[in-house]
Amino acid sequence: MLYSRSVLVANSLLVGAIGSSLFCAAAEFPLIIVHLTPSEAFSMPGVSGALVYPSRPDRAEKEPSVVSSQPLYGKLDTGRLFRLDESQGTGHGYDRLLIDRNGNGSLADDRPYNALPTTLTPAASTMNKTFGPVEMFGATNRGGLCPTFYAQLSLFNPAQLRQGRTPSGSTVGYLATKPATYLKAVVEVDGVKEAVGFLDGNGNYRLGDVATFTDGSWMRPCEWEFQRADYVLRDKNGSGKFERGRVQDEAELFSNPIYFAGKPFRASFTADGLLCLAPSAKLASITLTSDSVIQALVLLRKAADATWQTLVPQVTHNSVKVPAGIYRLLSCTYSITGAKARFFGLGSMNSPGKQITVQADKTVSLPCGPPLHLLVSVVPTQLASNSLLAFSGNDLPGVNLRAQLVGAGGETYAAFYRGERLPQPVGPRLPRYEIVGSWFGRFSGMLRRENDGSFTALRSLPSNMANQPARVTVSLDLQPLGFSASAQATETFEVKPE
Repeated sequence: MLYSRSVLVANSLLVGAIGSSLFCAAAEFPLIIVHLTPSEAFSMPGVSGALVYPSRPDRAEKEPSVVSSQPLYGKLDTGRLFRLDESQGTGHGYDRLLIDRNGNGSLADDRPYNALPTTLTPAASTMNKTFGPVEMFGATNRGGLCPTFYAQLSLFNPAQLRQGRTPSGSTVGYLATKPATYLKAVVEVDGVKEAVGFLDGNGNYRLGDVATFTDGSWMRPCEWEFQRADYVLRDKNGSGKFERGRVQDEAELFSNPIYFAGKPFRASFTADGLLCLAPSAKLASITLTSDSVIQALVLLRKAADATWQTLVPQVTHNSVKVPAGIYRLLSCTYSITGAKARFFGLGSMNSPGKQITVQADKTVSLPCGPPLHLLVSVVPTQLASNSLLAFSGNDLPGVNLRAQLVGAGGETYAAFYRGERLPQPVGPRLPRYEIVGSWFGRFSGMLRRENDGSFTALRSLPSNMANQPARVTVSLDLQPLGFSASAQATETFEVKPE
C-alpha cells in the first residue's frame, strides 16, 4: 500500500515534468528545497559547464565595459553566454563572473558575481575561482523558484594569459557548474519511509532526465555513448544524510520508473512542488544468477526510439522486479563474506552486451558477478630492439598481452574493497604469464596493472618465432579478493611477419 501525503508547499519549486501529463493516480509527496555549500555542491555527481576562450563569441550582443584587457568568454551547455573579468586590473586574477541569467543573449541587464573567499594559496587562487550561487531565469523555468548553481573556474595556463601569448581561438580554461540546491521528499511505501533527493545532474535547469545510452558504432571496439542525466540521492543506511562512499554510494542515476520498497513507480514532478508516484504495471522478475550476494545493479532498458535508458532496480535476495521489456546489464556490485572480512567488487559493461527479453508475470535469469574469470587477449606486433637484427632493418616480433577479470554477465571488474565500515581498496596480486612455443621453448614474466583494472605487458619474442604457433597462459591469485581459488586462462596465437 502506498501512503499519500499530498501537502502543498508554500513556495512552488522549479521542476520539469517527466511526461506530458502531471496527473498522478497513486500518491503525491511534498518536495522541499535544500541548499548546498560550495564544497557540498562540488562533491555531488553530475557534469556540466563550458570551455573558456580569450575572445568574444561572434553572436554576443550587448555587454557592460570591462576592466581587464583580456576578458574571457564562453557558453554553458544551455547556450547561456558568460564573461569573466579581472576587477583589480589585468593580471590580478579573474574574480568577476557575468552570466546571461535570463537567456536573452545580452549581458547588459545582468548583475555580476564576485568570486567567493578562498583558502587557496595566491598562486593556486589565480588558477581557480568559485562563484555563486548564481540564480537563473528563462523560458525553460517553471514554478516560483528558479534554479541556482555554483560555477568554478579552472585556468589551464594563467602565466601564458598574463603574457598575452594565447591565440584568440584557443581554449584557456573550463567553467564547471554544479547545482546549489536539490529537492528532497520523504516517501512512504508499505509503511517504509525513505528520504530521497533529486539533483539536476546535467545542468539544464529541470529534473526528470533519464540517462540514455546509444551504441557507439563509429568506435572500435563498440562502446556505449552516454548522455548526461539527473541523479537520485537515497538515504540507504538511514543516517539522515546522503553519503558518498566507495561501496555504499547513496547517489545513483535517475531512472523512471524509480524504486521504493523494491517496487517500481512512474515518477513525475509538478510545478507547485509535488513528487507524483504511480505504480508500474505488468511487472516481470529477473533472477540474478551469481555465486555471491548482488548488492546493487544498474540495467539498461530499450526505449521506443531504440536508445537504452537507465533502470536502477532495488535488489532483494538476488532478484529484481522490472517492467516488461528488453534489457542489458550496465553495472553490478557484489559482496562475498570471507572468514574474517567482507569483500566487494564493482564491475561495469563498457560496451553493449547480451540483451534479455522479460515478459509480464514471467521470470528470466541474468548472470552477473562471481564466478570471476580471466579474459586474455594476445595481439601480435612488431618490436624494434637494440640489436644487430633490428639495425639491419628487421624488427623483432612481439606481442601485446592483456588480461581482465570478467564477471558472469561479461562485466569487467576494476575495483575491489575489503570491509564495510571503512572499505579499503584491495587488488589481486600481479598476474604471472608463461609463453610456450614449439621452436623457442618457454619464458615467463609478470603483467602490470593499468588504471582501468586490466593487466598488460608488451613482450618481445625470439626472431625465429615468426609463423610458429604458441600459447600464453595467465594465472591470477584471487585470494586477496576473498576467493579461495585462483583464475587461469590460456590463449593461442601466431606471429606473422609483415
